[in-house]
Amino acid sequence: NYSRWLAWIWVTVLLLMAQSLFVLWTMLMIGSDIAMVSAVNISARGFYIWTSTVRWYRGGSIRRRVQLRRLLRSAETWGEWSAIASELDNLDGKSEWRDAPSGIFNQQ
Repeated sequence: NYSRWLAWIWVTVLLLMAQSLFVLWTMLMIGSDIAMVSAVNISARGFYIWTSTVRWYRGGSIRRRVQLRRLLRSAETWGEWSAIASELDNLDGKSEWRDAPSGIFNQQ
């Protein structure tokens, strides 16, 4: 009878240890997920700051870009959207590839 009680105690202790290991593993996985999401968030903010600085250095107004993006979202016709998008491309320096004579974008 004593050995049966001892066996049940050992089984209970082993199950509690297994459950504790599972809880620790789950906590580690949640912690690593939070760390990875935070790293991506910080990287995205750093990239945004870098691109904003480059755009500012090129001489365009950030307020004008925000205004153009709002106008782009509210444009109702293709011509209106195209004119706003062209101005935004010029501010961002994204129209340079159109002027380049070589590359995959060469339409000639």
